[in-house]
Amino acid sequence: WIRRSDLAFVNLETPLTTRRPVMARRWPIVTDPSRLGWLLSAGFNLFSLANNHTHDAGDHGVADTLTAMEAARADGHSLWWAGAARHKDDAYRVTLIKPDGKDVTIAFVAFGEARTALVPRPGTEEALALVTEAAAVADVVIVSAHSGREYRHVPRAHRAERFRRFIDAGADVVLGHHPHVVQGVEAY
Repeated sequence: WIRRSDLAFVNLETPLTTRRPVMARRWPIVTDPSRLGWLLSAGFNLFSLANNHTHDAGDHGVADTLTAMEAARADGHSLWWAGAARHKDDAYRVTLIKPDGKDVTIAFVAFGEARTALVPRPGTEEALALVTEAAAVADVVIVSAHSGREYRHVPRAHRAERFRRFIDAGADVVLGHHPHVVQGVEAY
């Protein structure tokens, strides 16, 4: 089912690197870049890199992740990503997608609560401006937002309102993730 989809989304909650974690946290995560192939063979092709573990191996781990994604694309895989950059000035960027055989342009942006300027944050004016920019150049806008309190089935009101502001700015779909439990779906 995943492989048959034009777009199959996954939050990549790990840097793809052979480096050791540098973040002082309870559960630092790193994943060997070769394992990206597992996700690609399962059919995933739309990756959010914006989350609280993206920077677990530091700036070099973020760069290694982007290198792994670029190498997979160079090897012929159709994949797209957003939500991390090698330099903070490039963090807030729109990824444009034109699925094979489809007459549609999709914009993808990803935000995350991370302790680095290499990952764009969801609660900023820059985030809203990026969604507005995406809506001006695409038929469909997908926003990925790694935000929220873990193990809470209902998001806090201010986060739900933030996600609605993304819709007001031009997003068609907002994919929220981080709580580790299923939360509700809202049509807004």
